[in-house]
Amino acid sequence: MPKQFVISLIKYRLADWGKLSLYFFMAVSNTVCRADAPDIVTTNNPVFKQQLKPSTRDEWKKLLGWNDDCEQSFQSTQAGAYSGIETYPIGNADELVIVMCAVGGYQPSFLLFRQKGQIPRAIALVAYGTSNGKTLHRTQEVELWGEPVFLEKTSELVILNVARQTKDCGTWAKYGFKTDSVKLQELFFKLPCPKKVSEKDVPDSSSTPPKGWKRLRLFKN
Repeated sequence: MPKQFVISLIKYRLADWGKLSLYFFMAVSNTVCRADAPDIVTTNNPVFKQQLKPSTRDEWKKLLGWNDDCEQSFQSTQAGAYSGIETYPIGNADELVIVMCAVGGYQPSFLLFRQKGQIPRAIALVAYGTSNGKTLHRTQEVELWGEPVFLEKTSELVILNVARQTKDCGTWAKYGFKTDSVKLQELFFKLPCPKKVSEKDVPDSSSTPPKGWKRLRLFKN
């Protein structure tokens, strides 16, 4: 075999092995990099969404930004470890947040916020109150008084706002959250308060209209 041919063959083999070594190195490097690379976490990951949700009242306040009057009322009336924050789903990406303010006395005051995705928005509700204990007048309130009860099956909020500690008179209102707006669906009332307290006038549950209370005819709200 000619000497020149042997030298050329050796060079070819070395070049071929060099390519093979290079391919092997690239494959090993790619495997190592893939093994060391962390999983990418996106906002579609439910675990990541859960981590974004505030876990304390202070964190909720930073996110929602309610007023200092509400916070001072809560701090001066709350007892124990109750955070005064309640959350309920009201859609695929919506959440209702109830922030308690004053929790002492016979009924609390509270604020409502609606979170669409991660964007919070304060809610002002159409409400009916009384200044003389006899007649109702329509208002729009941000800070609400009464006992809030959320009905998860229907995405409705019921607020029983009693006129006195015996809970035998006042207003009962139901609000719906099925659309982007909040609609007052029903309102029952009993005014003026009776002179004598009767057990039959006291509501059995905040989630259903009290027996014997009058229904107010509602117009567009």
